[in-house]
Amino acid sequence: MVQTTVKISDVIDNFSPNIGIVCFLKFLACFSFKLAGPIASLLTNFAGFLPYGEWKCVSEACSKRAELHGYTKLGLCGAEGEEMLEEGTDFQWDYGTRRTYAVDWDLLCSSEYLGTFLGSAYFLGALIGMVISSPLVDKYGRLAMVKICHVGSVVTLILASFSPNYWYFLVVRFLIGAFYFVEMSAIYVYLIEVVPKAYRSTALSINMSLWGFGQLILALLAYLLHDWRYIAVVGIAFYIPAVYYLYFKLPPSPLYSLTILRDAAGASSNLNSLAQIYGSNKVIGEEVILTADRPDSNDEGLQGMSLLETFHDFLKYPIMSRQVMGQFYIWITAAWLYYGFQFSWAKLGSNLYLSYAFAGAGELLSYIFMGLFLKFCRRRRLFWVNITAAITFLIAITPQSVATKFMTLSQLSCLVGSTANSMIFGCLFLWTQELSPTTHRGKILALCSAAARIGSLLGPQSSLLFDWSRVGTLVLFCSMALISGFIMLLLPETFNRSTIATSCQVVSRNMQQKSRRQINVT
Repeated sequence: MVQTTVKISDVIDNFSPNIGIVCFLKFLACFSFKLAGPIASLLTNFAGFLPYGEWKCVSEACSKRAELHGYTKLGLCGAEGEEMLEEGTDFQWDYGTRRTYAVDWDLLCSSEYLGTFLGSAYFLGALIGMVISSPLVDKYGRLAMVKICHVGSVVTLILASFSPNYWYFLVVRFLIGAFYFVEMSAIYVYLIEVVPKAYRSTALSINMSLWGFGQLILALLAYLLHDWRYIAVVGIAFYIPAVYYLYFKLPPSPLYSLTILRDAAGASSNLNSLAQIYGSNKVIGEEVILTADRPDSNDEGLQGMSLLETFHDFLKYPIMSRQVMGQFYIWITAAWLYYGFQFSWAKLGSNLYLSYAFAGAGELLSYIFMGLFLKFCRRRRLFWVNITAAITFLIAITPQSVATKFMTLSQLSCLVGSTANSMIFGCLFLWTQELSPTTHRGKILALCSAAARIGSLLGPQSSLLFDWSRVGTLVLFCSMALISGFIMLLLPETFNRSTIATSCQVVSRNMQQKSRRQINVT
């Protein structure tokens, strides 16, 4: 029997002609839980809305203060040295049947900062979850971690709907963030290893677009369901369609089985199962020997590494560590800007629901552009997207009195800038994986996502920054976007290039690109 050697990536790329509408629907079912992402992360924007302008006076003292400061936060909370008006004695709430934990748990005025911690707790959970799980994604497999966290996300959303007080909800928010972001990170690693190269950008764009649709759904649910606890319960429904494929149909990554587990038979079996999902016949027989992408004989091996061994590899290959550090800054900036706006639309716009609906529409638009960009453009051209975002942040400094038909010019500029930043954020998930070798891909993406959680932790606090100085906050965001763009110019170009398998190939790729630049110069 004559044996032939075939690369796993080549076999997967040959699935491309079989991808049709049925395969597309299977993909949507697998990743339906992405629709619940905005509910998990942004629920607090609606559940704890601040009704500073929705109250009416019932006492003479209240009426005098309202005449002086208006029905605003200052009128309700009082200037420095004044006490907050007392509910029932001085005023009554006038926001209808809607429910907000800001009132239920007394998170207004001097206690408003506690409400921002509920947003930050979610991302703190994500940060710690990513650090803990990063070696587990490579040790136990991408799909195994997705399955575990899928169950955890459902359980914690149920617990959230029964929150009796602030401290209980704070802990649950921490757990929701940990489970959701570990699942999301693991699924992105899985995607790049099982989707044909020609469809990776499309798959990522569709996957990210589900988040945009989820944000529109969240705004609609918040408008229709006046009790935020019901919104958390509805979010669970989006996890159900994915159960069949995640637990019973999708195979583990063939590339993971071969390179990390060193299980050639398992890789062949997983590849055949994957072929069936793509609508192809059995493709791998006993006569085929599978290989990873150009394994380097000088590398110590492709087996899974512990987190400590990974850091040792960073020291051994400084070029890889420099690239990862640059990616850390870009991820932190993208996350801070993204969530900084997501948690501030209520203060940047006059209508809470319309503000988030417009933001959701901007998200969808950004992911359409992202899909086109990843399919046709070099990755380092994201520099110009950063420049666009920085310019719009400067335009947003204009006075809020300058208004268009539906929103102020400042809010419109922020919306354009945040849409550009959303596109950058989405592209990072693919670019980071293209930059990373197979042996470190899970850990590097997990660590970058963990770095992004630092920015995410700061995001909810940005609503307080806008209270302090809108102009100062926008100038800060502009500066961060500019620095991020220049760092992108220093990273390797990965457009239309095969993924690399080992740490040594990071060095080889860098040397090859330097040689190309020298040839182009001469």
